[in-house]
Amino acid sequence: MPTLFVANNRTEQMVGDLAVLTAEQRRLAGYTAQRMLFYVGEGDTVVVPHPPSESFARYLTELMDIDLGKVRILTPPPGRFGLDVLSADRFEDSGFARVLAETIEETGATRLFPIIFDAVMVRLARRHGLAADTPGFGFVGQGGSDLLNSKSVFRALAGGTGCPIPEGRVTADAAATEDWLWELLSSGRCAIVKQDQHVGGYGNEILSPYDGVAPIGAAEVLTVPDRAALHELVSRRWPWYSGEGRRRVVVEHYVPDCTPVYVEMSITDDGVSLFGHGEMLTKPIFNGLVIPAQSAAHPGWPGYLEAAENLCQAIRGIGYRGLISIDGIVTPAGEVLLNEVNGRVGGSTHVTRIAQHLIGPAFLDERVVMQRHFWPVPSFDQALAALRRAGLAFDRGRRTGVVLTSDDVTGGTVEYCLIAASVEHATELENRIGELRFG
Repeated sequence: MPTLFVANNRTEQMVGDLAVLTAEQRRLAGYTAQRMLFYVGEGDTVVVPHPPSESFARYLTELMDIDLGKVRILTPPPGRFGLDVLSADRFEDSGFARVLAETIEETGATRLFPIIFDAVMVRLARRHGLAADTPGFGFVGQGGSDLLNSKSVFRALAGGTGCPIPEGRVTADAAATEDWLWELLSSGRCAIVKQDQHVGGYGNEILSPYDGVAPIGAAEVLTVPDRAALHELVSRRWPWYSGEGRRRVVVEHYVPDCTPVYVEMSITDDGVSLFGHGEMLTKPIFNGLVIPAQSAAHPGWPGYLEAAENLCQAIRGIGYRGLISIDGIVTPAGEVLLNEVNGRVGGSTHVTRIAQHLIGPAFLDERVVMQRHFWPVPSFDQALAALRRAGLAFDRGRRTGVVLTSDDVTGGTVEYCLIAASVEHATELENRIGELRFG
C-alpha cells in the first residue's frame, strides 16, 4: 500500500513552543528526521525538513536494498524556523500543497505515517483523503495523540492499570508543586520536575537536598538546601515548568543511579506485540541506545513487560494503533518502574528497522546494537571512508560493523549504530571509532 511518510521530528505537541528550541536543538531535529528514510519502500513518498545529501541517499539505497530513485522525497519551503523543523506554516504553502496533492494522486498513496499525529497531520490526512486507510485515525483524528505523549496522562493511565511507577504527583499550580517537592526534599530524597510534553530529557529538572548526585534524564542537578531556596526556585522556574501556566507539571521521586530502559510495542487491530527493547544511554540526557536491554536478565524484567503490555492493552482499547514506547527505570534496589509513554515513532524505531533488515527477525537474540549520536566528523563521505579503511563498516557476511544513520550536512556530525556480536564487541568497536583519523 503506497504510503505518505512525514518526518515531523519536532512539533508543538512534542516540545511545546518551537520558538523556545535553540538553533542547535532545531538543527539536531532536522538531521535526525532523516531516520524516516529507513522506513520507506519503493513507490512511497516521504516529506523531510531538508533533502538528504546525494552521498547519504546513495549509501542508504545500498544498505537497505531499496532504490531511493523510486521514492518521492519532498521538502516544503522554509518556514518561520527555517529548514530544520516541519513547522505548521511549511505545510500551508500553496505551492507545496499543490505538489503534495499531485504526488499523492500519482503514487496512489492512501495511508499517512508521520512521526507523530499532531493537528497538522490530522488536517493533512483529511485534506488529501488519507484518513480512511490510516490505522487508528478515529482516535488520533480527535486529538487522541495528545493523550499518549503527555507525562501527566501517562501517570493516570499507569495508575489506573496498576503499573509500578515512581512515587509522584501531577500538579497544576506552583504552590502544590512546591509543597510536594518539599515533602520529598525535606525527607532527604531527590525529585525530578517534568514538563508535561517534551523529549529526550530536555524538559526535565532534577532537584536534590545534597551535592554529588549525577543527573540521568536531565541536563543538571540543582542543589536545594532549604525551603526558602525551593520557594525562590519554583517561583522563578514555574513559567518554564508549566509552559507559561498552560500545562500541568509532573513531580516524581528521583532515584539516583538508575538504569533507563524502554520497551517498544506495536498496537494493531489484532492485538499488542513486542517490537523491541533496549537501554537508554545518557550523557546526561539521551545520547543513544543499547539493544537489546541488558536488563532483560533482571528478575523484575518479566513484570516490566507484563505491565507494559497491560498498559498497551488499555491504550488499544481506546483506539490507538501504531508503535508506542514505554520507558522505565531499573533502580539500585531492584525495582523496575514505568515512568513515561510516547505514542509515536521513537528514537529507537529506525534502529530496530535497520537490525531487522540486516540481521533478521531474531536480531534481539543474535546481536547487540548500540546507537550513538553526535559523532564529530569532517563530512559524511570522510566518515564512511574512514570506517571502510579501518574495516569497521557494516559487513553483510559477518553481520557486524558500523551503520551511519544520518548526515548533518551543516554541523559536521553524524549518528551511527554499531552492530556487534556481544556487549564486549560493541565496546571494542566504539573504542576503535574514537581512534579513527580522517584524511
